[in-house]
Amino acid sequence: FSANWAKNDIFSHFNAYAGLGLTREDIYGEAHEQHHRFTIPFANLGLEWKLRSKLVLAIFGYYNLKKTSFTVRGYLGPEGPINIKELDIPRFIPEMTLILYF
Repeated sequence: FSANWAKNDIFSHFNAYAGLGLTREDIYGEAHEQHHRFTIPFANLGLEWKLRSKLVLAIFGYYNLKKTSFTVRGYLGPEGPINIKELDIPRFIPEMTLILYF
């Protein structure tokens, strides 16, 4: 979920966006006991370039406002659970999209 401010035609054929939002991540491991659920607040900035009337190239950047990490665990027979790897959700996520409007 996000709420964005949009400014159309900041330059010829360009639109800009800025906003805040929340994303929810559900990550499941091999074992049924492994379920990680995160709600992460983020800020985003974006720029759309209208190549043609119905063709747009969009570049966005998302910055997670909360550092999030979790441990992937495995089971090794009678010894029980072991930690396999510590994973960090990236703070900055770039995105580029080619959009075709109908």
